[in-house]
Amino acid sequence: MIQHYQHIKSLLQEAGMKTTPQRLAVLDYMISCKCHPCVDEVYQAVCEHVPDISKATVYKVLESFAQEGILSKMSTNDGKLKYDYIDERHHHMFDVENGEIKDFADHELDEILNKYFRSRKIDGYVIEDVKLEIKVKKQNKNN
Repeated sequence: MIQHYQHIKSLLQEAGMKTTPQRLAVLDYMISCKCHPCVDEVYQAVCEHVPDISKATVYKVLESFAQEGILSKMSTNDGKLKYDYIDERHHHMFDVENGEIKDFADHELDEILNKYFRSRKIDGYVIEDVKLEIKVKKQNKNN
């Protein structure tokens, strides 16, 4: 528990952010949830530990973490904004039937994508990152 708290504090310090109860609670939830929650889901979870936090504060904290590269954010087909703690490089699998998002890490794939895009030029742009979106659905066991 103490080591986890130290890790959270160091992430905030590296980003040049003050350690506040709100930031600690939001980041603790994002690290431990292993999911891709929207603002409402984070707010509901964090309210249990910081009852006086507002939804606007949760949103601002999530956005500041995304700006600092602690979290990434993505839009889903239903227009919801979801957040993801970045503990290792990964892509995302989107289940087209239920909207679930799962992480997909594959270092060999990363090397292939990086090599491909290093050899290509996109006129007027510099490629900063490549993330793959993989749309999936559960395989029917009868097939």
